Amino acid sequence: MKTIFKLLWNLLAVIGLLTVVGFSVLAYFWFTNPYLQSVFNPFESRQEGVSEDQHPALSAEQEATLQAIGVDVSALPSEITPNMENCFVQKLGQKRVDEIKAGSSPTPAEVVKSQGCLNQ
Repeated sequence: MKTIFKLLWNLLAVIGLLTVVGFSVLAYFWFTNPYLQSVFNPFESRQEGVSEDQHPALSAEQEATLQAIGVDVSALPSEITPNMENCFVQKLGQKRVDEIKAGSSPTPAEVVKSQGCLNQ
């Protein structure tokens, strides 16, 4: 009976070791991505198609970020109404709205969160 427990214990130890090694290799390729860098980098592939200036109110960095997310920058309104700004403040907070107005790029989550504000 002791032999069976030793065999099972050794088998579980080998499986655990293989799992740790497997996750380590996976983490290495996930974070360094040495072979497929351009395939999995959405910002790199979409920045190639960025034209000079598609929206006068946005900085080049903001345009590139929004295009990488999948937003058609040329379809955005050129002016933000007070109702739109109030909606943005409710969704994102006054501090973040001020940062974006100053030139900071919105995150994908912020774009999704405030998408409905553009229709007001």
